Amino acid sequence: MQTISKLFGSDKITQFLKEYGAIGVTVHFSLYFFTWACMYMAIDYGLITVDDVKKWIKKLKLDAYIDTDKLENTKRATSIALAWILTKLTQPLRIMLTIGVTPFIVRIIRRR
Repeated sequence: MQTISKLFGSDKITQFLKEYGAIGVTVHFSLYFFTWACMYMAIDYGLITVDDVKKWIKKLKLDAYIDTDKLENTKRATSIALAWILTKLTQPLRIMLTIGVTPFIVRIIRRR
């Protein structure tokens, strides 16, 4: 949460949670799990390979934190871990999408 606070300010997060509450949290986690599932399926079907992820990790200079030599093509746990890493890399985009989409969803729900 500290990284998110640095990006968007803890006051903005607190204001967002006060204004949208459970709906905002639900939207955020729905986007999170949708992104993770899409990443997992892309890896599982070979659209994203372990070699692709290794290149991205090195390009983003994350290889100091992630041992890319231990990543293998065959293990399901590796696919799950890679999907999580890729999902984590999309966090700033998902937060912006959450902030942008949640007011629209709240308006739709309140009309009913």
